Amino acid sequence: MRNAVISFARKAIADQRGQILPISAVMLVALLSLGGLSMDFGRAYIAQARLQTYANAAALAAAGEVYNTSTTNNASTYADNYSA
Repeated sequence: MRNAVISFARKAIADQRGQILPISAVMLVALLSLGGLSMDFGRAYIAQARLQTYANAAALAAAGEVYNTSTTNNASTYADNYSA
């Protein structure tokens, strides 16, 4: 039985007919996976850039409010309102 399995495996590996179908299937899965990952990473990068922009704008708004007034209580409220 073991010899029959080994013999079948050797014949299957040596026979080159019909090999394009499994190769194409594997490559299709790989390309679709890479495309999906690149889209996910792109969306994550854009979301991170937007959040960083919002945080920078809120920090600048709070800094401007601290510069205009002498108390920091109003500045933190202003930053919270601006970031929302």
